[in-house]
Amino acid sequence: MMKVDAGAVGRAVRWAGVGAAVLTGGLVLISALGGCGGANGPSSTGPSVSGPSVSGPSVIGMDAVAAAVSAAERPVAWQLSSAPLITVGTGERGRRVAVITRDINGFIQSIKDGISAAAGKAGMTTLTSSPAGSAADVARQISQAITQHASAVITVGFTTAEIAAPLQQAHSAGVPVVQLFVTDPGAPPAGAGVFAYVSPCYSCIGATMADIVIRDSGGGADAVFVNAPDVGIATLEADGFTAEMRRHCPRCTTTVADAPIAQWGTQIPGIATAAAADPKVSYIVPVFDTASPLIVPALAAANATGRVKLVSSNGDQAQLQDMKNAGSPRWVGDVGVNGAWIGWASMDEVFRALTNHPALADEKIGFRAFTPTDIDTLDLSQNPSTWYGGTDFATRYLMLWGLS
Repeated sequence: MMKVDAGAVGRAVRWAGVGAAVLTGGLVLISALGGCGGANGPSSTGPSVSGPSVSGPSVIGMDAVAAAVSAAERPVAWQLSSAPLITVGTGERGRRVAVITRDINGFIQSIKDGISAAAGKAGMTTLTSSPAGSAADVARQISQAITQHASAVITVGFTTAEIAAPLQQAHSAGVPVVQLFVTDPGAPPAGAGVFAYVSPCYSCIGATMADIVIRDSGGGADAVFVNAPDVGIATLEADGFTAEMRRHCPRCTTTVADAPIAQWGTQIPGIATAAAADPKVSYIVPVFDTASPLIVPALAAANATGRVKLVSSNGDQAQLQDMKNAGSPRWVGDVGVNGAWIGWASMDEVFRALTNHPALADEKIGFRAFTPTDIDTLDLSQNPSTWYGGTDFATRYLMLWGLS
C-alpha cells in the first residue's frame, strides 16, 4: 500500500490500486477495474470523479454478493465449539486484570463490561483507569498494574509496535498481555511480549460493507471511504472494502480519504463537504460510524442527504436508530460487533494464560450486518447484546471454562 503526499492539504492519502490519482481534498480515486478508470480535474466545489468506461455486467457475481449480505444479516452464531476446554478454578479468585484503553465510548464500555462480567464469574476483579492516549501513558498504567499485582493486562486499541516497550515491561514481570484490535485473527509475533490477539475479522467486515454498497446500488456506486490510518484494524477494513469493490463491481469507483482519529474533528468535515459537493458521489463510508456526526451536517448543507447514503461499521445505537427511522441521513448498512462478546473472548485468553494453556489464534467472533432489511427486528432499547441474536455466548464460555 503506497502512501502519497497530499501537499498543501496536509493529509496523507492511500493508493489502493492501479490507476490512482490524487484529487482535490487529498482524496484518492481507485478504479474498480485494474488498469481502467479516470478522474476529472479538480474544481472549486471539490473532487469530481468518474468511473471507468467498461462494457459487460455492472456486477460480477451479484448472486454471491446478495447471498453474502443476507448471510451477514442473520444472527451471529457460536463457532468456538471445538476449542480446547480449560479448568478455571478457585486459584483465580481474588486476582486482578488491568484494562487499558485508548479512548472510551459506548462500544468500548460494552467491552469493559463484558470483561468485568466474565472475570467476576471466576472471582476476579478489573483494574481500570483513564484512557491512555500515548505509549507513555500505557507504560505508566502497566507499571501501576504491576505494582497493584495485576495477574494480566488487556489493551484495547493499541498496535503492538507502538507500545513495544511497555509490552516487554509486562512480559519481564511475568504478566501476560492480551491485545484487542491489532489485526485480523491470528497469533502475535514471537518475542512481542503478547500472549494473544483478540479481534473479529475486520477485512471481512470491510468486504461486507462493500457488498452492502454493491447490492444497494445495483453495481453503480461512487463511494468515498473515510479511513483512520493510525488504527490498524481500520486499514484492514479499508483494504477489505476496496478489494471487494474491485472484485465484484467493475463500474463502481471508490475514493479513499485518510483522517487520523485524533484529527477527525478537523479533517472529516472537509472530506464530507468535498464529497457532498460532487454530484456523482452516492455513498460515504466512514470506517467507524462514530464519524457520522461529522459527516451529516456537510450533507445537509449541500442538500445531499437524499442523494448520498451511509454505510459503516460498529453498530452504535444512534446510527441504528437513524436507520430504523428511515429518514435523514439515509443509512443502508452498519456492520456491528458485540462488544460484550469481545470482552468475554478477551477473558477466555486471560484464563488460558493463567491456567498455562496455549492461546487460541482465533476466538471466532462474528459480526452482523444491520440494514433496512433486518433493522426492524431489533429492539434498540434493549441491551446491545440482544441485537446480535439468540446465542448465549456467556453460557458457552462458562462451559469452556468448567464454570457452568
